[in-house]
Amino acid sequence: METRAANSYSHNGESLWITTLNSYTTTPTTTTSTTATSTTATATASASSTSTTPDTRYLTKKSHQTLEVLTFFFLGGTDYTIVFFTGAALIARGHYASDVLLFPAVYYAFMTIGRLVAGVVTRWLHESAVIRLSIAVALAGITTLFATGSIIGMAITGLGLAPLLPTLVSDSSHRFAPAILPKLVGREIAAFGAGIAALFFLTSQVLHFISYEALFPLAASFAIAVFICNEILERAMRKQGITRPE
Repeated sequence: METRAANSYSHNGESLWITTLNSYTTTPTTTTSTTATSTTATATASASSTSTTPDTRYLTKKSHQTLEVLTFFFLGGTDYTIVFFTGAALIARGHYASDVLLFPAVYYAFMTIGRLVAGVVTRWLHESAVIRLSIAVALAGITTLFATGSIIGMAITGLGLAPLLPTLVSDSSHRFAPAILPKLVGREIAAFGAGIAALFFLTSQVLHFISYEALFPLAASFAIAVFICNEILERAMRKQGITRPE
């Protein structure tokens, strides 16, 4: 009787010991599995949050991209309407054709000089300052052309417009994320060409039906449109706290 009780006690004690041992060996596994699952869920949530949160270092709205493209559209119109129609406008004023033959050559010569100078100046000035200064100089040149018909006005206009195309393209990298930049720059250059075609045609019709004197106010309005589009983008950058690298 005592032997049976002892055997039963021994058997029950062994079962209890095995059950306790199993609980200790399975608990860490369960804890580890739970921790791993929790870590994976946290990482997934973090990645999802990162992918849906806009990058505040860049402009992300479609309207900003549209304004950037429009800037190039109006720049193309400013450039080519001046260089191709100034001679006709001055001849309509009574200038001899031989007097205006050099105007396009002077324009492009000073445009080349202006781009060389801009390459040096941009070491000390931000793109925004270069763009504003360039438009101011271009408007001064257009005003001089309108008031005097002098070749000096053509030179000043070419000098002013010179830095705008390369500076605006360069500044796109500070405004928009690298992921969309190649496509956006392609659209900018396409818009520049579209501006040449569309605004060239518009200018030709205005000059034909109204007056050749309308060339200079029209070209100035295109340059002002470039300025306005750029300033709206600058304001959006300031509002979002985007800064250019020093």
